Amino acid sequence: MVVEDASGLLVAAHVESASPHEVKLVKATLNTCFLLRLPKKLIGNRVYDSDSLGEFLARLGIEMIGPEKTNQRAR
Repeated sequence: MVVEDASGLLVAAHVESASPHEVKLVKATLNTCFLLRLPKKLIGNRVYDSDSLGEFLARLGIEMIGPEKTNQRAR
């Protein structure tokens, strides 16, 4: 899994087996951040729409941007 900035520059990377769900890899990937500060926003696809991930990122001051799942409960 990788995190890139708006220009495509690598910010963080993490290698894992294909077994864990991507949402579970976000924390480990952000822990490898090459910058002095974590990004302020993280853009992801529908897979990343998770209440627990959103709460985790919010505690770090990161805004999650992406589409909501169609079966998501109203927030």
